[in-house]
Amino acid sequence: MEYALMLFVVSLCIGLRISLLEWIAVAIVNSLPIGAEIINSAFEDIYDEQLRAQNNGNLVEDDKIKRHKELLTWFVTIYLLAAAIVDGVILLPKLWVFISP
Repeated sequence: MEYALMLFVVSLCIGLRISLLEWIAVAIVNSLPIGAEIINSAFEDIYDEQLRAQNNGNLVEDDKIKRHKELLTWFVTIYLLAAAIVDGVILLPKLWVFISP
């Protein structure tokens, strides 16, 4: 889902011909959620592997690991919201020019 939205944002940026500084901001804020998702996936894999080792191959989560996974999900969500806000600040005024009477 994130990748589809990012593709949409990049398409809008190309169509609206944003400035170089705006491109830099869009590139930075839209790459952060990808990095956060990679970190999230890595930690989840580590947790799952550790749990399987402790439970003879069964994936039985305890409350502490569930909480860590939940916090990692929020980590990604916060970056996605930040990207949406920055993208909106950059793109909405430019789109408003096209849709306003």
